[in-house]
Amino acid sequence: MTIQNTKFYFFQTPDIVVDKVYKHLNYSNKNSIVDLGAGQGALIKPLIDNKSLRKIAIEINEDVKLKLQSRYDEVLIGNLITSKVLDFVDNFPNKVIYVSNPPFGSVNYSSAIKQLLFSQGLCSNYRSVKTYKLELIFIARALEMASIGDEAVFIIPRSILESADFRFVRDTLCKKHNLHTCLLLPEKTFKNTEVRTAIIWFKPHAMVTEKSIKIFQSQNQLKSLIDCNDFIEQGVSPVYVASKKGTKLSSLILSIKRGKSTKRSLINRNIEHIHTTDLSRKHAQVIHKVKKNNKTSETFTENVARDGDILIARVGTRVLGKAVIFSGNETVISDCVFRLRVADNDRNSIFKKLVSEQGQEWLKSVATGSCARVLTYNAINNFPLAI
Repeated sequence: MTIQNTKFYFFQTPDIVVDKVYKHLNYSNKNSIVDLGAGQGALIKPLIDNKSLRKIAIEINEDVKLKLQSRYDEVLIGNLITSKVLDFVDNFPNKVIYVSNPPFGSVNYSSAIKQLLFSQGLCSNYRSVKTYKLELIFIARALEMASIGDEAVFIIPRSILESADFRFVRDTLCKKHNLHTCLLLPEKTFKNTEVRTAIIWFKPHAMVTEKSIKIFQSQNQLKSLIDCNDFIEQGVSPVYVASKKGTKLSSLILSIKRGKSTKRSLINRNIEHIHTTDLSRKHAQVIHKVKKNNKTSETFTENVARDGDILIARVGTRVLGKAVIFSGNETVISDCVFRLRVADNDRNSIFKKLVSEQGQEWLKSVATGSCARVLTYNAINNFPLAI
């Protein structure tokens, strides 16, 4: 099987995460540990001196083989996207712990990948998609080899635990593989990416004994217990994703636009504009001081904010999701800003929901991207008014 147009990124697992991986595992009665996509071998550090475990690394990059051989009993070079674990491992062990910090990214649709994920309950046979997440492929590879009594711990994007798009994944992991614990890692845990991440612990093919999922924050203090059915439906999102007609922000938006040009382009053309840096750190009304309406032919080709519009920062580490009500003369917006136009009698209630603690958490949870997280039109339109 050949996979084309694979887009993925490798992020080294920091020690602070490695220390947490084994908190909810019982490896005293296990024979082996299999590290899927071992990278530099960070995940095995706490167990290097454990002689009772057979330590196996599977890694695609042959350049790191020598380094991995100093940490693992066996180092196998292969591509888990296209090959089963059994293709690399002779005399496959039992009583296994599967650990993985998979590469972040996706592969384009292929019937073979779809069949792999569908066979493990990690994709719908009825839903048409163009790409598949690499993290789900790695989980599927573990599940197709795992036996009752094995355990697994994976580092994954939090979107899998939050988005309605991955409800079927949560359903499978909870009902068939005894997902019992999640640890929500803080933002910027991994360098050079804004992707929010989590660690999940589950027992492949085990009888489901947990009626609730334990949710921990990064400091390892129990945040909450979520009923399994609620977890499947809403994940760890602050609210259920709005699904009924009339419960989404799109039902009240008269129009939504994002700017057309970059900040640099607008500066170079001497066009007065609003950028994310103009949005207050605190949610409040902002008056953009424009003494004159110096419109040019170029200005008319841009999207503008008008008095009373709600502006939302669609990108930016410090300002993502920040919102203001614009007050001032008609002014061009940069491509980093969304402009929402709503009815006068809806404006204040919508604004309060957007800037509420739950509203801000929801917006951050649905932002997409690896190196830089962004809000999409779809995210804004689907903002739940039930918050």
